[in-house]
Amino acid sequence: MKFVRFSGYFVFALVIFFGPLYGAGRIILPEWIKSQVASVLPGDSKLSVGKIYSTATMGVVYENIVLELSDSSLIIDIDNLLIEPSLSISKPAKISIGKGLVKTGKTEVVIKNINAALLLENLKNSELSLLGQIKKIEGVDSALLSNIEFFFQGLTSVN
Repeated sequence: MKFVRFSGYFVFALVIFFGPLYGAGRIILPEWIKSQVASVLPGDSKLSVGKIYSTATMGVVYENIVLELSDSSLIIDIDNLLIEPSLSISKPAKISIGKGLVKTGKTEVVIKNINAALLLENLKNSELSLLGQIKKIEGVDSALLSNIEFFFQGLTSVN
């Protein structure tokens, strides 16, 4: 009987402690991520996000993202971006994009179904990498590439 009572108190204490953290994370985290991304963009670029909300699993969904450089040399339009935490130290986050459009000058490329994982390779230096796959890249009239796997290493390095 003491074990059941102790377990009940323990669960109650966890809810009291982690409940507010969970709620604050769902409210504060989406806007914080957006402000961090906007702070590292070039000064003359425009970033607009249509709708932002968080999921029950602490994921953050951004809809209708448009990034445009001031001279319109690059426009990136993303329909749906999901950033979701993972219970892994080496892969702390998963990123999914449903459909994206990249315009550069006369070129338009549609990218569909991007799934990626953020890799934390060196905890001491906080070196980040991105590993993922793209289902399809299409040009104006036809498919250019399909089932692509990619790996970007050293996203936080200065060199």
